[in-house]
Amino acid sequence: MRFWRITPPTEHERKLWLQSRREKKTHRMKTTAARAISSHAPAVASSRILLAGAVPGEAAGNAVSSALLQSALSRLGEVGQLSHEITAIPRYREVTNGGTRHIRLGTQPFSVHGEALLAGRFFRGRLSGWSCGWAVNSRYAGALMTAGVPYVIWEATTFRDELDATDIAAVRRAGTGSGLGAMLHRSLLPLGERIEGTLYRRAAALVAMSEHTRERIIATHSMPASAVGILTHPPTPAFLEALERSPSRRAGSGERQTCRLLFVGRVDDPRKNYPLLQETLRLLSGKGIDFRLTVVGPHTQQWRRSIKAGAEADYVTYTGLVDMDALAAAYLAHDVLVVSSRQEGFGIVVAESMHAGLPVVSTRCGGPEHIIRESGGGILADHTPRAMAQAIEALALDTALRSAMSDRAREYAARRLSLASFYSRVEEITRGVLDGAA
Repeated sequence: MRFWRITPPTEHERKLWLQSRREKKTHRMKTTAARAISSHAPAVASSRILLAGAVPGEAAGNAVSSALLQSALSRLGEVGQLSHEITAIPRYREVTNGGTRHIRLGTQPFSVHGEALLAGRFFRGRLSGWSCGWAVNSRYAGALMTAGVPYVIWEATTFRDELDATDIAAVRRAGTGSGLGAMLHRSLLPLGERIEGTLYRRAAALVAMSEHTRERIIATHSMPASAVGILTHPPTPAFLEALERSPSRRAGSGERQTCRLLFVGRVDDPRKNYPLLQETLRLLSGKGIDFRLTVVGPHTQQWRRSIKAGAEADYVTYTGLVDMDALAAAYLAHDVLVVSSRQEGFGIVVAESMHAGLPVVSTRCGGPEHIIRESGGGILADHTPRAMAQAIEALALDTALRSAMSDRAREYAARRLSLASFYSRVEEITRGVLDGAA
């Protein structure tokens, strides 16, 4: 009969054994967690995301937002584009261009926010295969809701704010429309707001482009503050790349006697309130302020004929629509950006101006207010020619103030209006929607 002598382990051997046990346990926990994640949480990279909004490349401001959001979502998975066209009955057309699926829904505009509800229901089978959707403005969320696609709304402005800022007579004078659509939508405003509120409440996530729009959504629809977030709108990658390619502002430009003012946008849009800027310029001219204004952006010939230019021909230049390199160069070649709008949900031109280090003079029109106050990169003025003229004059005569505001604008843009932070926030929101839909 054999007897085995059991020798107690040394202290060193006991420590090695305990360390091995801990490592094996940690490995099992990591493996279990990884399996759980892969089986229950969707992989963003394999997701199919439908972007509903104006087509990137169109003249509308919403198209700029669509282009920006598309650049963010394309990093996360397959991205399709959904847009609307007015038709007598619901219709579905799809083409693939450059590897991107473009869906065109025929919609019926009895109400702006209700125009795609029927089309979404009709073509639910074709649309429901998308993992989730993003709507650039709530009017594009209707088809996503009725098709059963989990969706995010990125809202620029509320329906009521947009209608309140629309001057029907000015629309007709500019030749940008008959005004009948605005009249119809005003008569149906209670219905439109009910649909808008439903779209907000059924969204998987709701984010506003500005603090102003967030406050308006909460107040108009009695929504809890926790239900509405903010996703600030930086410039597009194309603009920032053009800004990098542009030569720096000319040395000594801050010492020029002539103050170069810049207006960027669809100047024939009544909401931009160009007549206010015209009156402002007349006051400045009468006070002997040396300035020039460049107006960059599209406009109709009918609008151009309708404005009473008079003496302003001596100090205003209209460039029309320009390419991205020319736009970036314009920001760098001027001294002050002027915004005379009645209402802005956000104000993309203000974000562009901040990145270019161009101080801003803006009316208190909503979206730009928070950025200008927080950055210190501009001056806010009331909606009067006198108030606007005083703000512009202050910058025109004080190069040190312009320089200080330019520095603050660039610093703010790098900190709060960066593409990196925008992309990170879009990914965070998308992951949350996909997790909730799993």
